[in-house]
Amino acid sequence: MVVNRRWAAVSLVGMCLVGCSALPKQSKDFGEASKSMTKMAVMPPRFDLQKVGVLSGDLVTEMNHDIEMVIKEAADTVIAASSLSAADLDLSDQVLADHPELRTAIFEQDAAVKKVHTALAGAGKEIDIKYEGNADPLADAADCDYLVFMEGNGFFSTTGAEVASIALAALFGGGSPQSGTFLSAFVVDVTRQEVIWYNQVDEKPSDPRKPTNLLGDVKKLFKPLLGKSFVQWDDSRDHEITDRYKERMKAAEAKDSAKQP
Repeated sequence: MVVNRRWAAVSLVGMCLVGCSALPKQSKDFGEASKSMTKMAVMPPRFDLQKVGVLSGDLVTEMNHDIEMVIKEAADTVIAASSLSAADLDLSDQVLADHPELRTAIFEQDAAVKKVHTALAGAGKEIDIKYEGNADPLADAADCDYLVFMEGNGFFSTTGAEVASIALAALFGGGSPQSGTFLSAFVVDVTRQEVIWYNQVDEKPSDPRKPTNLLGDVKKLFKPLLGKSFVQWDDSRDHEITDRYKERMKAAEAKDSAKQP
């Protein structure tokens, strides 16, 4: 089981409807609610690649999972480097096997998360959103009353698409961005059963396969909450995901080219 893929019921399209002019959003009692916030626990993120073209479902699913792992690492790193601490929320397969109540709790969040994003879509900067999921088992496991729920989507151009876009740009000027990453996060005060903070970022260009891009996007996402982060990653990591899937992507593109008349 891959717990990172848990938010199957959530529509990521709805997340993009939140007005950028009303960001970040926070609850009326955010100041009071955040007084005791010394650490936060990041739930396993959900990420969906879009505009995948000829890439197979299995390849996209695996790549999504790798991106989710990097987003989680980036968020934990940025939080730990701030005035707060990143609480350890271990949801590995072994832990879930030993504690089935956690497995149940993870899937029970689906409907609650969907309701939050629906409410956020029509909300101004000040929000009043109750969190209806039973997050107590997760908060207890992390020994932390503040849970962060992160989601996103993104795209990158395959080799063929890049060549076509460059050619069109040369002929007509302009051209579409070759990559993009959208990320959102909301913080739940489990004790109050309340969403106390939300923000989103939409970066173009930003190839979601590159860890340094994801770190930069996460830093921008949390800046209003945590302040400016000076965390840096070596760009030598940026080939980890692309190299892992290079041959399979080449094979998929070659197979598609062979079908062309």
